[in-house]
Amino acid sequence: MNNDIIKKLIWFCSPITKLVYIYLAYIMHIQTNNTFKPLHFVFLCIGIVLTLFSIVLYRKVQNGIISKGVIGRLFLNAVSDDVLKKSFVIYFMILGYAEAAALFGLAQYVITGNLIVGIILFALCFVAWIFNFPQSEGTDEDEAR
Repeated sequence: MNNDIIKKLIWFCSPITKLVYIYLAYIMHIQTNNTFKPLHFVFLCIGIVLTLFSIVLYRKVQNGIISKGVIGRLFLNAVSDDVLKKSFVIYFMILGYAEAAALFGLAQYVITGNLIVGIILFALCFVAWIFNFPQSEGTDEDEAR
């Protein structure tokens, strides 16, 4: 299978984990407490930062900025010499940052019972998921045309 097809397949299957989180929150029967406390603010800020980091990092990867930098070369050379493996690792790392926002939403709901912050973090996760739709990786031959 093509690298792009596998990325798109996993991108389409990614919301399944969010459905599992929603189901877990539903069956826990936690007393909802929608008061806004500092802990809610911390979880919300972490989710916003992870979402923005995921979106910005994916845009930089698409533009080739990360692989040309020193940190990117060090990280990518540690992964593998294969370009397809490197792009896979980076793409799934980016999806993981988006996923972390939903996990923080579930965790803060279980800890504090604040459903509003949990919904906001899940929405941020879906926004990052939409922005991180895998785009086709062009080859040098395609760019020459």
